Amino acid sequence: MVSIIIPAYNVEKYIFRGIESCIAQTYKDIEVIVINDGSTDCTFKIISDYAEIDHRIRVYNQQNKGVSVARNKGIEEARGDYIIFLDADDWLENTTVEEMVQNYKCRYLLSFDYKLIYLQNNSSLNEILPNAMAKDTLIERNSLIKSFCCSEYNLISSCYKLFDRKILIENNILFEPKIHNGEDGLFVFRYLLCVDGLIYKNKPYWNILKRPGSATNSGYNKRMATAIDAATMIVSYIDHDPVNARYGKYYFTNRAFSVKKSAACSGARLSAEEKEKINTAVKRYAKNYIQVEKSVPKKLKLLMYNSPFCVVHGLLTIYYRIFCCREKNMW
Repeated sequence: MVSIIIPAYNVEKYIFRGIESCIAQTYKDIEVIVINDGSTDCTFKIISDYAEIDHRIRVYNQQNKGVSVARNKGIEEARGDYIIFLDADDWLENTTVEEMVQNYKCRYLLSFDYKLIYLQNNSSLNEILPNAMAKDTLIERNSLIKSFCCSEYNLISSCYKLFDRKILIENNILFEPKIHNGEDGLFVFRYLLCVDGLIYKNKPYWNILKRPGSATNSGYNKRMATAIDAATMIVSYIDHDPVNARYGKYYFTNRAFSVKKSAACSGARLSAEEKEKINTAVKRYAKNYIQVEKSVPKKLKLLMYNSPFCVVHGLLTIYYRIFCCREKNMW
């Protein structure tokens, strides 16, 4: 049996598509575990109605505690041999589970690909394949760990993957409840430490909805800074200089730098604690970043970012708000 775990929070307009894609799977030996994470709209009623229709759907209700706690609840309640995580506003192709079971190899993490579906004007959809040129591959664990942070195989998301529940239970692999951003990458990294490697299939069987108001498109909030904590924990598992150089770049560009950029785009003021967390990350890994980064403009951005002068910080913030945020329709 395959357990599909769906955390749901205020997704009354979108949850139906994901649940129906699960019900329609050609592989029938599934269970769908939906955790209502304190929704204040009609989400709980909708998923409860689906549970009345299909006995394979089980619904759990909890106070709002975040996606990590919700997914952990799903792992706790799962009965399947394998686990899939699906976000509440995304959906699967009808043969996704069947294809994953057929391609699975014992003690390897199986990862598929995805399509980005952009919602525009509340109705029209624009489809993009981010990794259209990526090739099917099998990578052993040691090579994978070295390139984890800069891999094109979607490793920083817990979605699009098939996990062995026995491995999760035996190694006590769960999502960190206090980490609200970057928790996926940390979870996947811990899992990879316990298996032999990765099987990647360039099959875009996940449909990822990009919409205004979603967790990844709603501007800056203080929980985003926990991404730096997630990166810190990942780096703590590695003790090898060449690898640390690459992880330093990840730590800076994908975490500390993105937190700063999100705050600038949203016009948010960072607290003293957040600033200290970001600055510590920058100072610790700036040398690694310079070593690994090939782009001169990006190296100059680092120098601007790490400048002690308020004027330079101000200019950088203006740059982000005019150019970076406009491209993402965040302004």
